[in-house]
Amino acid sequence: MATTRVVLLAQREPLFMPIIFRELAEGLANRLVAAGFLSRAVSWKAFRREYLDRLFYYGWLDFSRIAFLYAWKQGTQLSLEGMARRYQVPLIRGKSSSLKDPTLLERLNGYQPDLLLTLGNQIVPREVLALAKHGCFNIHLALLPRHRGREPVLQAVLARDAQVGVTVHKMTDQLDAGDIYAQRSFTLDMTKPVLKTMEDLWKVGARLFCQVAAEWDANVPEGRAQDASQATYHSFPTAAEVQRFRRQGGRFL
Repeated sequence: MATTRVVLLAQREPLFMPIIFRELAEGLANRLVAAGFLSRAVSWKAFRREYLDRLFYYGWLDFSRIAFLYAWKQGTQLSLEGMARRYQVPLIRGKSSSLKDPTLLERLNGYQPDLLLTLGNQIVPREVLALAKHGCFNIHLALLPRHRGREPVLQAVLARDAQVGVTVHKMTDQLDAGDIYAQRSFTLDMTKPVLKTMEDLWKVGARLFCQVAAEWDANVPEGRAQDASQATYHSFPTAAEVQRFRRQGGRFL
């Protein structure tokens, strides 16, 4: 019985990535053969998308508090390099913020992955989709096909959903539309801050992916197609949506 080879491809960030990396490294063990991380974006367009949009999203007060938390975690918790050394996972740094970084993809391809796990909410280019033998997978913090797209936890609160959840799905050239391989649901606690709900879901999602990867050791499991008629999609939240979220008692922190 062959051991499934998994490669992780993600963006650096200190709020959730160390938690996810730890869960994957411990749950996958020797299945996790390499991790590639994209460089932080430096262009004005990327700066605007990553910081100014977040300022608008959170508001001055929460943005300042999250920025402090961001800096504190960067300064106090073990770095990704340190975690990679601890778990003996080769860490490959990209030279750009693009998923098409040819040097990064070439080096990751050298590990001959069976599964590629990408983290982030974006359409993945074909070069990445084709990198692993059995395809590219993603962890999405929603009960797909509901709440495809951006900020799914906030959208679940806005919709006053009874449940929130996390889905492990295979990626395609359409955003969050691939077959579902694992899913877990929980009662949505409207009083819990969004970032805490996200942290809890990331932990569960990472563990679910580890279970999915383990199934490949013995056979190739089949996913379940999404019912497109039940799909909802969201772009970045509007000012009206953020205001409604706060009126409903929603909190980020």
